[in-house]
Amino acid sequence: MNPSVLIPIMNPDQSKCAVCGQPTAETTEFDGQQDRRVIQCTQCGNYHYVQVALILLRQKTLSSRQRANLSGWLRENSAEGITDKNLDRLLDLPTPTVGERAEKLLVHLGRTHPKPGQEIHLGISGQLEPKRYQPLIAVCWSENLAELQYYVCEYLEKTKAFLKTRGHSYVITPEAWSFLDQLSRNKQSKLAFVAMNFDPKFNRLYDDGIDPAIRAAGYEPKRVDRHLHVYRIDDEIIVLINQSRFAFVDLTEQKQSVYFEAGYAMGLGLKVIWSCRKDEIDEKKIHFDARQFPMLDWTTDTDLTDYRRRLTTHIKAVIR
Repeated sequence: MNPSVLIPIMNPDQSKCAVCGQPTAETTEFDGQQDRRVIQCTQCGNYHYVQVALILLRQKTLSSRQRANLSGWLRENSAEGITDKNLDRLLDLPTPTVGERAEKLLVHLGRTHPKPGQEIHLGISGQLEPKRYQPLIAVCWSENLAELQYYVCEYLEKTKAFLKTRGHSYVITPEAWSFLDQLSRNKQSKLAFVAMNFDPKFNRLYDDGIDPAIRAAGYEPKRVDRHLHVYRIDDEIIVLINQSRFAFVDLTEQKQSVYFEAGYAMGLGLKVIWSCRKDEIDEKKIHFDARQFPMLDWTTDTDLTDYRRRLTTHIKAVIR
């Protein structure tokens, strides 16, 4: 028997999702080595977990934010599922910003309603069945229906004018389609532009932390001083940023060129992953406009194993 073939060994039964608590259809399967549960959840989507991970999960007290992050992550990474090997990492997922969560919702709506002018029936007013809006709670990593309503009514409709009402429905505006076009820039690219201090004392940070973390997430890091080119370095920086899927920025020692490269990437609509040495974060040396972003910290007196793990996780969570 091929051990990679999954064999159902019991009929689906009704239970509750260990992550969000919603009713699920659940099937136990055997992959030749261990039982695993295959879940069909209205909110978290279809995913799987191994039995030992379920036991460990139920032994932990999760906050509503941890549950929301895990539910959203499962919607985006259903094939990976929950195992005893990745459970701790999943419970430490970084929370996307408010703008990033609203953006996830808009991207989903654009993908599921691709025709301009197509009416969108969100069903978040309480008039429709919960199964119509529960998936959207996880799509934008929301903790509850009230948070989802905020992203729709306050953020996407009123603030950004990305949605407008048509009767009891919504339609995506031309401004939103333009924004979505920007987001799709370089979506097939596997390059990640790295902006940081090039002083040799930061080589360990790059070689043992940044470079392997980005590669573990499935991307190729591009640091201009380690990239062969025949052009002026400032021109090559612009070229690399334009070719990249996202930018990684470490602000340690607050180099103006690093801030410029981060700003240029953001202006193109690229995601920026932020990092800085912990003492500079604690002392608020980071410029005011950049402090609002989630900041991965590192220290010089420890190995970079945990930093590398957190960076890989953060990239997978933010870059789809």
